Amino acid sequence: MQTKGLPRVSVVIPVFNCERYIAETIDSVLAQRNVSIQLIVVNDGSTDGTNSVVRQAFDRYQGRDVTLVSGENRGICAALNEGLRIADGEFFAYLGADDIWHPEKCALQVQELKNSGREAVYSDCFVIDAVGTPLYLYSSVFPFRGGNIYEDLLWARFRPPSPTHLLTAAIVRAIGGFDETQLAEDLDMWLRIAKDHEVGYIPKPLASYRTHVANMSKDLETLHKYTIQALDSAVRRDPAIAPLRSKLRAELDSGRAASHLEALEMDAARHYALRALKRRPTSVKALRTLALSCLGKTVVRRARSITRRVRG
Repeated sequence: MQTKGLPRVSVVIPVFNCERYIAETIDSVLAQRNVSIQLIVVNDGSTDGTNSVVRQAFDRYQGRDVTLVSGENRGICAALNEGLRIADGEFFAYLGADDIWHPEKCALQVQELKNSGREAVYSDCFVIDAVGTPLYLYSSVFPFRGGNIYEDLLWARFRPPSPTHLLTAAIVRAIGGFDETQLAEDLDMWLRIAKDHEVGYIPKPLASYRTHVANMSKDLETLHKYTIQALDSAVRRDPAIAPLRSKLRAELDSGRAASHLEALEMDAARHYALRALKRRPTSVKALRTLALSCLGKTVVRRARSITRRVRG
């Protein structure tokens, strides 16, 4: 594969016990068009057959720039920093070991960064199930946009879908890489970048995020805890937003309520909507979620279907 003269993109896949999906993820990265890919898989202490699957996948890509790093389990941010130390591309990205990139992703995003002079870009994204069936577009749920998204992140209006970003390696290193005390690596990274930089957005699905429905409730609980940690760090970095902390926490509760509603978990949706309203009685999102959660699953399904059709 001729890559001389093409933009160089370093890609890190941190992986822990993902033998079922990692080969498909690797294939999607190495299928990127019109860029030169440096792929670094960091095995973060897997106890399944991940290493063997990765080596077998790499055997199919003789001559490609691929590296497998294996070590003890230290967490996703440490794994990303390990990959960042090896990365030598002008551009940097990472994705989950079960997510998928579409073939034109990196080329379109590199062009966007070059045209705009920005340091970071993300895109729309499909949500897929465990076997790869598309469920919906993220943009049917969240009001994505480019530009100054710092307040959008703080107020939990949306966060860039995790497999969709592309960054300059310079900005990742300028913010100090990934904070290894953080568990929500993507939100913390975006908050640090967006505080001082506008970002690009491509309104086209360039990746697929895999969700495992059986773990939805556990995932929501974990995500909520990680998001609070990232928000608290943002408040420490930016004292100007400290007076808003209670209202920001209310929006996080509203967001969690809406996520439970999306999963048709009505009791949990009502619980977090009410908690949000105690902190911020004027929260429209919480009021809407509370009302829908009281109407039943059939009404919610119909409302969701209509909303997605209207949004396209």
